[in-house]
Amino acid sequence: MNDDFSLQQMVKQQVRTWDVLDSRVLDVMTQIPRNRFVPVPYLAVAFADYCIPLDHGRHMLTPKVIGRILQALDLQPTDKVLEFGTGSGYLAACMAALAGQVRSLDTQSDFVDRAAQIAGDLGLKNLTVEHCPEYSPVQDRRYDVVVIREPLAQYDSRFEGLLNTGGRLYLCVGEPPVRDALLVTRQDNEHCITTSLFDALTAIPYGSEQRQAFEF
Repeated sequence: MNDDFSLQQMVKQQVRTWDVLDSRVLDVMTQIPRNRFVPVPYLAVAFADYCIPLDHGRHMLTPKVIGRILQALDLQPTDKVLEFGTGSGYLAACMAALAGQVRSLDTQSDFVDRAAQIAGDLGLKNLTVEHCPEYSPVQDRRYDVVVIREPLAQYDSRFEGLLNTGGRLYLCVGEPPVRDALLVTRQDNEHCITTSLFDALTAIPYGSEQRQAFEF
């Protein structure tokens, strides 16, 4: 089957039907070739509603979850984005197509190398991917959007310190099988608003982790 057709069907049948109606998000997900980010053994299910396994006990999020995250973040061309957990690089690439600058960090050098190569091939010059043996956010830099790609056992308010006023933070919180996907929006220097987006079991399959994926 033609990959372009499969990509269009993925967006139409999976992403749109999960209440993702932002035309910018739908356009980007139609343009960014998801199959480029999928490990070779799973190319047959590159466009399926499936959490595709990666190395190091990690997974690609399903297309519909990616769509919901992108829609909730409401990325703008001037936004500066920080992502913890590059993984396959697919979410970072989609964000780079919508935002001004995206900086993506990962503890696994093979993820970083592969994602950087694909970003270069796709001409995403506003996406930088960096190897970070330990996540240690620089507190004197702030971003419009921060994405915590892997789940946290408990909410950590220190991430709020990375946000500009009006900035948005996406993360999953909780111990399996109970997790919430959250959007945290900074109102001012003192206040943030938290919104529950969806059941995070849709994003991270229960029992799939080999370890706690994010440590800070």
